[in-house]
Amino acid sequence: MIADPFFRIETNEGFEAVPVAIDARLEKAIAAFGIGDAEKASRIKKHNRLSALYLIKGAQDRFVLRTFDAGHTKAVETQCRIVSELRDVETIHPMRCEDGAFVHRADEEAWMAYPHIAGPLFTAPGVTVAEAITAALRFLIALQRWQKNYASAFSDLPTIAREPDAWGDLRERFEAIGTTHLSAPTRATVRGKQARFDALLAEAQGVHPKADAVVHCDLQHANLVIGPAGPAILDLEDICIDSLAVSAAHAIFKLARHAVYLGLFDAGRASSELVNPMVAWASKHGLLAGGMAAARALAAHRTAGDIHNILLAMENPGTAWVAYDLEKKVNNFFEIGTLFEEESSCRKQ
Repeated sequence: MIADPFFRIETNEGFEAVPVAIDARLEKAIAAFGIGDAEKASRIKKHNRLSALYLIKGAQDRFVLRTFDAGHTKAVETQCRIVSELRDVETIHPMRCEDGAFVHRADEEAWMAYPHIAGPLFTAPGVTVAEAITAALRFLIALQRWQKNYASAFSDLPTIAREPDAWGDLRERFEAIGTTHLSAPTRATVRGKQARFDALLAEAQGVHPKADAVVHCDLQHANLVIGPAGPAILDLEDICIDSLAVSAAHAIFKLARHAVYLGLFDAGRASSELVNPMVAWASKHGLLAGGMAAARALAAHRTAGDIHNILLAMENPGTAWVAYDLEKKVNNFFEIGTLFEEESSCRKQ
């Protein structure tokens, strides 16, 4: 078996919906989208503090309201418009305000809304893990088709800067992490597998992907709900300008990794039956190039960047809350090396 704590940690699940009063602020947002009479409201508790989610129960349907800083209005308006124009994929359908816009702005706060999709996250009876991963990759393909048709219509989207040269101090930052943020098993992993860490970090630093594609940069289990029409993609606020290959490799890793976390596959089967064929599928459809070695480097590139960004944010008391995800990301880095092996050398765990 894999040594602890690989595939044992998940921070992005089990979000509680806490009932809240429908105050004047919520009433105005509900009215702006023409939802009608609202009977109940709940706030969905989540780690990310950059926005807030509310589940609104109307007379017949349920809706989700997301509120965020009004400074992001243009970006979210563009993200909503892109999703509303996608074809041949299942996703959320953002609602328009009564004035025709997708975003309702109220002073320094802005809102978007979409119908609530009832269904489990990630997989369900009749939907395999491979089908869920394929749905995520097909979403990337749909975004590429949209980009070709609207070549200059996405200037308001955020752009992800990928600068591996900035990670030169990653090892030193690891050594400075206190016991508050990393458990004893994870610290032992970092100390005991330095050669493995350094080799994968070198692979990650050796790729310099360009941010030149419209992508969804966080295709993972919590953003994929199994609705009546099949797997649907959530969190359209993660649509941005980034590397298509990084997004595809990251999606394959996160979804295959979650299958191991749930106990649906062991690591060896996930590598041979999910990661290998999904990398081949993504390569066939123009999302990746270079096979498993390239996909591994790209997935590691994304995760190393995430870890570095978390460590930087932890230095600021206002953003130190991101530390909740650090231990999982550290373990993810080693998990990538386990899952992204050539098929002939996949270890049976």
